[in-house]
Amino acid sequence: MNNTAHDLYNLYAAIGFISVNWSLIDQGADACIGIISHDCGGDSIRGTQPVSTTQKIEFLKEAFNRLPKLAAFRNEGLEAVRKYANAADFRESLMHSAPTGTAPVNGAFRFTRVKAGGKIHRIVPFNLHLNSFSKHAKRFVDLAAEMNALANKLLNAFAVPPGGQSLASLVESLKTTTTKEGD
Repeated sequence: MNNTAHDLYNLYAAIGFISVNWSLIDQGADACIGIISHDCGGDSIRGTQPVSTTQKIEFLKEAFNRLPKLAAFRNEGLEAVRKYANAADFRESLMHSAPTGTAPVNGAFRFTRVKAGGKIHRIVPFNLHLNSFSKHAKRFVDLAAEMNALANKLLNAFAVPPGGQSLASLVESLKTTTTKEGD
C-alpha cells in the first residue's frame, strides 16, 4: 500500500472510530434523557423528547440545573454534559466536513464544511492531524464510558419497574440473599 492509500485508510479508520464511539455516547445521553423524562419530572422541561445534539445538551443542562430529584447528580451530570458538548463540536466538524484531498498537507488532512447560519452559508476549514488523533480517541472512549455510567446511576436511583422496587434496591436484596445463602 502506498503512503497516500495508507494515510487515507488511517483517516477513514479514525472517522469510523469517532462515529462508533459517538453512537455509544449518544446512547448514554438518550438513556439519561429517557430516565430524567419518565422518572424525574423532566417531561415538564419540554413537550417532546429532544432529538438533535443541541436539543439534548440544552435539555440535560436544564434538567440537572432545575430538577430537585437530580440535585445529588448535578455536578457529575453537568460535567458530563460539558464534555458531551465539547465532543459534539469536534464530531460535528469531522462528520459534516469533506476532505479536500487524498493526502495530508504538513501532516494534516484538510476538510471543508458548509455551515448554514440563517441567510448566510459559510465555508469553514477544518484540519485533522492523524498524529493527534489518539487524544481525541481517548476522550471519546472515556466519554462513552462516563455517559453510560451516569445513565446507569440514574437508572439505579430512579427507574422503578412495575412492582415498585428500584433496580438499586433489587440488586441490594439479591446481594443480601446471595450472602445469606453462601454462609
